[in-house]
Amino acid sequence: MYKKLFIVISLLIIGITVFAQSSKKEIPKLGEKPKFFIDIVLTVKKDLLRFDPTLIASLTIPDRKGATDVLGDKAQDGLVDLESIYNRDKKF
Repeated sequence: MYKKLFIVISLLIIGITVFAQSSKKEIPKLGEKPKFFIDIVLTVKKDLLRFDPTLIASLTIPDRKGATDVLGDKAQDGLVDLESIYNRDKKF
Protein backbone atom coordinates (compact mmCIF):
# COMPACT_ATOMS: atom_id res chain seq x y z
CA MET A 1 0.00 0.00 0.00
CA TYR A 2 2.72 2.49 1.02
CA LYS A 3 4.88 1.43 -1.90
CA LYS A 4 2.12 2.27 -4.41
CA LEU A 5 1.44 5.61 -2.69
CA PHE A 6 5.15 6.44 -2.73
CA ILE A 7 5.38 5.60 -6.45
CA VAL A 8 2.33 7.73 -7.30
CA ILE A 9 3.62 10.72 -5.32
CA SER A 10 7.11 10.35 -6.83
CA LEU A 11 5.72 10.24 -10.36
CA LEU A 12 3.54 13.24 -9.65
CA ILE A 13 6.47 15.28 -8.34
CA ILE A 14 8.68 14.24 -11.26
CA GLY A 15 5.91 15.10 -13.74
CA ILE A 16 5.41 18.53 -12.23
CA THR A 17 9.12 19.35 -12.28
CA VAL A 18 9.61 18.09 -15.83
CA PHE A 19 6.60 19.86 -17.35
CA ALA A 20 6.64 23.03 -15.25
CA GLN A 21 7.46 26.25 -17.05
CA SER A 22 10.72 27.84 -16.18
CA SER A 23 11.82 31.34 -17.01
CA LYS A 24 14.67 31.42 -19.48
CA LYS A 25 15.08 35.16 -19.09
CA GLU A 26 15.32 37.25 -15.97
CA ILE A 27 12.57 39.82 -15.50
CA PRO A 28 14.07 43.28 -15.96
CA LYS A 29 14.36 45.38 -12.82
CA LEU A 30 12.86 48.85 -12.79
CA GLY A 31 14.76 51.83 -11.44
CA GLU A 32 13.58 54.53 -9.04
CA LYS A 33 11.38 56.47 -11.49
CA PRO A 34 10.20 54.32 -14.42
CA LYS A 35 7.89 55.75 -17.08
CA PHE A 36 4.35 54.36 -17.13
CA PHE A 37 2.18 54.30 -20.22
CA ILE A 38 -1.50 53.32 -20.46
CA ASP A 39 -2.67 53.06 -24.07
CA ILE A 40 0.30 55.11 -25.31
CA VAL A 41 -0.43 57.94 -22.84
CA LEU A 42 2.28 58.82 -20.31
CA THR A 43 0.81 58.53 -16.84
CA VAL A 44 1.93 58.49 -13.22
CA LYS A 45 2.25 55.45 -10.97
CA LYS A 46 -0.77 56.56 -8.91
CA ASP A 47 -3.06 56.30 -11.97
CA LEU A 48 -1.55 52.96 -12.90
CA LEU A 49 -2.33 51.56 -9.45
CA ARG A 50 -5.97 52.70 -9.74
CA PHE A 51 -6.40 51.03 -13.15
CA ASP A 52 -8.86 48.12 -13.15
CA PRO A 53 -6.77 44.95 -13.66
CA THR A 54 -9.63 43.20 -15.49
CA LEU A 55 -9.24 45.74 -18.31
CA ILE A 56 -5.58 44.89 -19.01
CA ALA A 57 -4.99 43.25 -22.39
CA SER A 58 -1.20 43.23 -22.23
CA LEU A 59 1.64 44.49 -20.08
CA THR A 60 5.10 45.01 -21.53
CA ILE A 61 8.27 45.80 -19.59
CA PRO A 62 11.15 46.07 -22.05
CA ASP A 63 14.73 45.80 -20.87
CA ARG A 64 16.67 49.03 -20.32
CA LYS A 65 18.16 49.00 -23.81
CA GLY A 66 14.72 48.61 -25.39
CA ALA A 67 13.28 51.34 -23.19
CA THR A 68 16.06 53.80 -23.96
CA ASP A 69 15.77 52.99 -27.68
CA VAL A 70 12.14 54.12 -27.52
CA LEU A 71 12.34 57.13 -25.19
CA GLY A 72 16.02 57.92 -24.91
CA ASP A 73 17.45 58.93 -21.54
CA LYS A 74 13.95 59.62 -20.18
CA ALA A 75 13.43 55.86 -19.81
CA GLN A 76 16.74 55.21 -18.11
CA ASP A 77 14.91 53.83 -15.04
CA GLY A 78 12.66 51.58 -17.12
CA LEU A 79 9.39 51.55 -18.98
CA VAL A 80 6.03 49.93 -18.25
CA ASP A 81 3.60 49.82 -21.17
CA LEU A 82 0.05 48.73 -20.42
CA GLU A 83 -2.54 48.18 -23.13
CA SER A 84 -6.22 48.10 -22.21
CA ILE A 85 -8.81 45.90 -23.87
CA TYR A 86 -10.43 49.04 -25.32
CA ASN A 87 -7.27 50.10 -27.16
CA ARG A 88 -6.57 46.53 -28.29
CA ASP A 89 -10.03 46.26 -29.85
CA LYS A 90 -9.63 49.57 -31.72
CA LYS A 91 -6.35 48.54 -33.35
CA PHE A 92 -7.75 46.08 -35.83
